[in-house]
Amino acid sequence: MHINIITLPAALAEGRRLTARDHQIIVLLAEHRVLTAVQVTRAVGFPTPTRARHRLLALYQRGVLA
Repeated sequence: MHINIITLPAALAEGRRLTARDHQIIVLLAEHRVLTAVQVTRAVGFPTPTRARHRLLALYQRGVLA
């Protein structure tokens, strides 16, 4: 498992890049720990599960999600 370690300025910059929808995803995952892309799509309002998967992947690649 690879864990991204970032500096405080980088973390603050990343926080400014998060959308309201990103915050919703983070809260949902903190509560439930695991959700499918379909569940995220329905809960957060993505138009398709594919769009949800792309956003989840982007958040993961940026180190927001583990």
